Amino acid sequence: MPLPFQCILYCCRKNDQSVILAAASGSIYSFNASSGIHLSTWSHTAKSSSHNGTFVNLDLASTGSEGVELERLGKRQKLSGAGDLSDSTSAEILVNNDVQNPRKPKTTREIVAVIVTLVGTSDGKHVVAVTNEDKCVRVLELQQDGTLHQISERYMPKRPCSITFTTDDSKILCADKFGDVYALPLILSPSGGTILSAQRSVFTSPHEAGHPRPFIPSATALTVHTKRNLESLKNQQNVAKKKPEKNRPEFECQLLLGHVSLLTDVVYVTIPAKNQTFAPSRSYLITSDRDEHIRISRGLPQAHIIESYCLEHNDFISKLCIPSWNSEILVSGGGDDYFLVWDWLNSRSKQRVELKALIVASDQRISATVGGVEQYNIASTKSEPIAITGIWEIQNLWLRTSDVAGHIIVACEAMPVLMIFAMTKDGTITSHEILKVKGNVIDIAVLHDRGSIVYSMDNVHLPYTKNESRSGECTPVVASCSYIASSNCWVHDVLLEEAVNGINEWATQHEGVLLELSEGRSTLSELLYSIGKLRKRAQEDE
Repeated sequence: MPLPFQCILYCCRKNDQSVILAAASGSIYSFNASSGIHLSTWSHTAKSSSHNGTFVNLDLASTGSEGVELERLGKRQKLSGAGDLSDSTSAEILVNNDVQNPRKPKTTREIVAVIVTLVGTSDGKHVVAVTNEDKCVRVLELQQDGTLHQISERYMPKRPCSITFTTDDSKILCADKFGDVYALPLILSPSGGTILSAQRSVFTSPHEAGHPRPFIPSATALTVHTKRNLESLKNQQNVAKKKPEKNRPEFECQLLLGHVSLLTDVVYVTIPAKNQTFAPSRSYLITSDRDEHIRISRGLPQAHIIESYCLEHNDFISKLCIPSWNSEILVSGGGDDYFLVWDWLNSRSKQRVELKALIVASDQRISATVGGVEQYNIASTKSEPIAITGIWEIQNLWLRTSDVAGHIIVACEAMPVLMIFAMTKDGTITSHEILKVKGNVIDIAVLHDRGSIVYSMDNVHLPYTKNESRSGECTPVVASCSYIASSNCWVHDVLLEEAVNGINEWATQHEGVLLELSEGRSTLSELLYSIGKLRKRAQEDE
């Protein structure tokens, strides 16, 4: 049984063939979007020492000028055994200690740097992949033949949790779980830093690595007598004693803003000018966190200025989405049983859409229709809280005279349903449709130019579960559907059937490769179902 794709992305290219990228464990597979033919495989593995767990990049491990291999972000370890004994300790005692307490040999094992985020630029030429274990942001170039070529990798000080681009795709906006948002150039400049400099900074002193020397006051308590000057001298000495910042990025990196809570998602939007003569367009940076906050900040270079907040959620917020047909509308959702539609410029919620009641009603209707042939866990759906894993938008490009400007697609953790909502131009939800699929929905790739979606499913675990494995079932890893305007419903996309079948057949034939790459991860459930862990416990709320 092949592993499911935890990330899936559609790259639309005008002059070249469009490509569907799918990430399973630590590899990215590219497929032709029309035929489903496998084009290439990109993977990255890291080797970890069992005694300290530090990572070494196998592909980019470099050798210094003195022939010493440099490890990235290595940790200084305390010496034990002979280093802790006094000089008078005899050699016999050392030998006896080694015999009684033999040291375990240092063994290494390969660990997969699991890909947790996969986003692409608007022109489909570059892809950014985030790996969790090594906190690395990798920029890949998508070649004409569909192959991926890595052009840069940057190791962040904290683990990234969300990635987006500025309007012109020139900068990457990286949000980490510590609550900070950084701006990184998509393409590194020649002086923007290298992997070697980030590795070397661990072994060199701060001023040797390029940091300024600390200020040391020349005055002392013997030369300063007044109370005011003594206080100033004390403050200067405290600054001089301050240790330099650890794990400081050596590449071009700008800190934009910070949250006091765990940051969950970030979007960047530009509001076009209504009057081109007097009012230029303005950009905004919208972020969400675990503490039910949505912050509206100004765009670059004034991201430190907070414009307003949107505060009506009762639980964590996991996803934000701005429809392409109306940039003044924001859709947000997370741990609540509903999602909200905002007029975010005025910090006002327009509409609240309940999700749990729709899911339960859909389960009851489908279960009655099939006559009990398929069993659905309706009881658990009623009792357990839901967690939104993704919110996507797809514009209605075919019927411009219709009131429906596009659709909002919502997926929840460990649920085999797609919830699709029709939205008007002014941001009002008018109707909905619940699609039951064969497995828990993991990720969705939106094909904007075709009006279709391709979604990946969990083919390992049973629907509505996170740990119960399937037995004897052959469930596809991807499927597709599209909107039929004449009947006003979403159905299986016949035009994408060849591509979907080609991807599923390839995944089945290469299931051994996918399973081998999963080694080093404790459980597959931890990789696929992590949004629900954002929910606070009872003692945290108190």
